[in-house]
Amino acid sequence: MPLLTFARQQEIKPISANNEKRYVQIQAEAEEYYLIKLIGAALLQKIQAEPTAYADLLDGSEFYYCGENIRHKGLLYVLAYFTFSKYVFEIGITDTFTGFASKERAEASNAREGELQRISSSAKKMAYQAWTLVEAFIKATYSSAPSSEKIGVPWMVGVKKT
Repeated sequence: MPLLTFARQQEIKPISANNEKRYVQIQAEAEEYYLIKLIGAALLQKIQAEPTAYADLLDGSEFYYCGENIRHKGLLYVLAYFTFSKYVFEIGITDTFTGFASKERAEASNAREGELQRISSSAKKMAYQAWTLVEAFIKATYSSAPSSEKIGVPWMVGVKKT
């Protein structure tokens, strides 16, 4: 069972309603890829096995941090923006028996690669911004939180040290 349902995705960051079937695959891939990078496989598998036990983490909650009450938006919010980021690139491409094809209609043109990249990048920035508070919640709340090597924002993903 996916952590982020189509209905919940629509509440957080809506996508086209007629793409629900394709959404399921995209969401499952985003959940595994991004959440393992952020929280580690062990915590993700615990959450997937018993999501109700992690409602405050998934849906957002208030917590005490650095002398203040802080509210985070939840891991589902983060996942919704990562899913949207992946969805932007994959939804316009269809796998056919002759290879990949993009849909073309006379009354509409496909978005350019740069536009898709900008939209996807913006969604990832939103996800990482929300993640900073979710990460603080995890560290403040769970004594068995993964080590700092497992929890963190990969701000420099793809950048090579020269």
